[in-house]
Amino acid sequence: MRLNYAEIVEAAQAGKEITVFCDLQGGINKWPGNGALIYGGSKSHKFNLWIPDRDSAAAQTILRLIETRYANSGRSYVYVSGQASLYHGKPQIVLTDVNQLADSPPSKN
Repeated sequence: MRLNYAEIVEAAQAGKEITVFCDLQGGINKWPGNGALIYGGSKSHKFNLWIPDRDSAAAQTILRLIETRYANSGRSYVYVSGQASLYHGKPQIVLTDVNQLADSPPSKN
């Protein structure tokens, strides 16, 4: 995250598809409204993952995977893929499909 942060911000400004390697050991950090927020960056390199409509079947699958596989399990690192955007000036990826999370980087075709 730290080494590529400027590129992540630039991609978010342009709305590009990206893959980010993050640490999810802290699990879900906040439950605002009907969503879930995960801090995937650090204090100096802020990056968020947002899960909208946490009651939907897709969101429940994502939340279960994060809690059982990546948070508090010893394997906290994950590759997250999706369209980058800015929220209050911070880059983020909105998670809507469990396939956005992977143990290994996506293959380059």
